[in-house]
Amino acid sequence: MTTPPEMPPPPPPPPPAYGAQPGYAMPPPGYGAQPGYGQYGQQQPRNGMGIASLVLGLIALPFAFILVGVIPGVLAIVLGIVGLKRAGRGEASSRVLPVVGIVAGVLASLVAVVMIAFVASHTDEIGDLAQCLEEAGQVQEARDACNRRYEEDTRL
Repeated sequence: MTTPPEMPPPPPPPPPAYGAQPGYAMPPPGYGAQPGYGQYGQQQPRNGMGIASLVLGLIALPFAFILVGVIPGVLAIVLGIVGLKRAGRGEASSRVLPVVGIVAGVLASLVAVVMIAFVASHTDEIGDLAQCLEEAGQVQEARDACNRRYEEDTRL
């Protein structure tokens, strides 16, 4: 006896229809545009130049006393001016950051220039002091005499 051919299994049921599922509530209404987000194509005010100016100005202040503060000081001034121009055009929201950066940059640059001028005008005296201290070695009285002579030579 022959066996009859096997029937294929029945097809799977169709997927459920889209729409509201039983037991689920309707989604909440839309919230609209989030505050702080502009329309497409509009740029938000950016304060990057003002922040960079402030940071460089504050970094420049302590370094002005070791003569390298003039570099970040000048950069702070330039970036602060760019930040002020952006604020004037409405591209940046803060005028305070670039102004503080400019002030700190100017102060640091002035201190650095004064220090450079002082060192340049006293290079001979500084060289003499270094030579005197080297010759004095570890003898404290001789080192004190070198310091007194340097103070007398640099007195205004």
